[in-house]
Amino acid sequence: MCSFAQQEERKDKTSAVTWEELYDEPYAVNKFFIGFQPLYGEVFATNVTAGYGIEASYYYRDKFDVKGSFRKSYSSAFYDLNRDLALKNTTPGITTKPQIFNYFEIGGTYHWKDFESDGTTKIILYKKSYKGNLWAARVPLHAVVPCKVRKIYGARLGAIVWDATSNLNTVLPKQGLTNADLKNSSGAGLPSNYTDTQGQTKQFDVFANVYSASVYGGASISWIRNVAVKFDKYDQAVDDGMFTLFFDLQYAPSIVLDPIKYMNDSYSTKSN
Repeated sequence: MCSFAQQEERKDKTSAVTWEELYDEPYAVNKFFIGFQPLYGEVFATNVTAGYGIEASYYYRDKFDVKGSFRKSYSSAFYDLNRDLALKNTTPGITTKPQIFNYFEIGGTYHWKDFESDGTTKIILYKKSYKGNLWAARVPLHAVVPCKVRKIYGARLGAIVWDATSNLNTVLPKQGLTNADLKNSSGAGLPSNYTDTQGQTKQFDVFANVYSASVYGGASISWIRNVAVKFDKYDQAVDDGMFTLFFDLQYAPSIVLDPIKYMNDSYSTKSN
């Protein structure tokens, strides 16, 4: 077989590439995957974090797949923003220990339509002589190869549980509240300011630990390719990619803020 390649003005320019299909089996991909994510970054209203993650997936025939994942920040300094702020700006007398960010998710996708169709894949042409500066300085040639594509239309359902440190200094004003609305059993609220050992007046910083549990449901579409080809003048190449797009609706029935521990007393955050 042959395929037309990208045209370029250089010595190895070619108009056609001869290739042989070694296999083309999108349904023969592994059933079980475990992956380690050395670095993730996440921005959401409660916190900004970066860290590592672990994810596992299992595909049962053409019926369904399940997935579980875990994420955690490496440390407060790298990178758990509100926990780092809480550790560096703790108001004297507050004994609440800032919570490290943890994220757990488990879910599944029911394959209500799992089928195979004709498609193509774009494969980069490479050989061992292309290395170092020679490979870095060139625009790679590529070949468009026909292949089978596995498509999955699915219905998703899952649950998410996470915890983190929340900066109440930014949360309270958005809800029209102040530190005084965080009351102890006697009805006394937290102050807005305090005087340090040098006699300076400073803002009374308040941080709380937040815990959330939510469920989600939605739909997804996946594309799976698993093809290998052998070229006449280039190295063998493989495209075994899996790509998924999804849309979910998420509902969190439980969002809990721990009470603030200050001077051996407990101040409720339920008003938030």
